Amino acid sequence: TDQVATLGSGRVDVTVVATDAAGNASDPATTSFGLTATIPAKPTVVLGTGVAGGVNRAEATQASGILLVTATAGNTIKVVFDGRGAGSPVSPPPIAGAENDGTAQEILLNTLEFDDIGEGPVTVRVTQTDPAGNVSDARVIPLVFDDSAPAAPTLALGSGVLEGATEAEAIQPVGVVTVEGELDATIKLTFTSYDSNGDPLTVVEKSVTGEGPGSPIPVSLTDPGLDGFADGRIYVDAVATDPAGNESPAARRISFELDTTAPATPDLRLGSNSREAVVKGELDH
Repeated sequence: TDQVATLGSGRVDVTVVATDAAGNASDPATTSFGLTATIPAKPTVVLGTGVAGGVNRAEATQASGILLVTATAGNTIKVVFDGRGAGSPVSPPPIAGAENDGTAQEILLNTLEFDDIGEGPVTVRVTQTDPAGNVSDARVIPLVFDDSAPAAPTLALGSGVLEGATEAEAIQPVGVVTVEGELDATIKLTFTSYDSNGDPLTVVEKSVTGEGPGSPIPVSLTDPGLDGFADGRIYVDAVATDPAGNESPAARRISFELDTTAPATPDLRLGSNSREAVVKGELDH
């Protein structure tokens, strides 16, 4: 190794002379070769579209690549995926030096390779090899393969909302509704009112991050919220999307009656004998 370092990269001329026991020397034989004594640098790796939060099957097999790898032009690129599956580790066909022009190269998996690697933590090692056979140190990328949809979120009415929501209850910090969903999943809630023909009249969307089963998250109609909603029934839907992009089934829809209008002032009059009061007011109040 020290001698190779001493020679350095470039052309090396070799001369060989044979000498017999009597001291007679032959004519010299010469040859030369190119020496590459420098180990290539680690390749540059960029994650493909949607891969940063986790990798589902569609992202692993997308035409734009699960990874984009840039290496020195003419060097061969090799990628190894090491996961928990029975068929792991998996190495897609290397990108030969003749195919590597120094621009970013798409690394794709097929659906069978995805299954062989398996769901869960995956360690990816990327190397480049120059024409002389020198192999770079590996660029190591941690990923998580996840092709399982989260469970449907769970919706529930907030405190005091069962018989209808006042304006104060609709914007209360404890929520006009609560939602539970998978840890770290993005849960999108949609509040919808309808006109007399059954067409959507007002739609408000809100997003929260799931905190796991048993951890309900309050959701109030603020910023945006009550603006645009008239008194009447409001329906609430929810769906969760995990960090890998897998979408859950829809939550069981719930609804509540929005009532922000105060009842009319009661009509209080004395009875005919002036000893009993007669009160008239809004039904149910």
